[in-house]
Amino acid sequence: MVLRFQNEVRTLAEFHSTLEVVGLDSVYYHLVDARWRLRPRKMDDFSYWIEDNFGLSELASAIRDIDISVLSLAEIRSGVLSLVRGYLGDNNEPS
Repeated sequence: MVLRFQNEVRTLAEFHSTLEVVGLDSVYYHLVDARWRLRPRKMDDFSYWIEDNFGLSELASAIRDIDISVLSLAEIRSGVLSLVRGYLGDNNEPS
């Protein structure tokens, strides 16, 4: 699965850069709405893509742990960005 915004995103760094600028409607669709669409798997598009493409189960789990019921979309995006930024700062970019 390749997440598509305006361009294809292939790396975690590209995901971070793109997530910074996409509309909050994309955040809603890929993180909030996806939790309903993917309910049997208990995940969202972002965490699924990260785990499936890079095997980063800890990062994916941390994204899934974001409580979308109490945060605004901007806060949700900020949380995902913070988690990804923390991972990128601590590790080499996965290929």
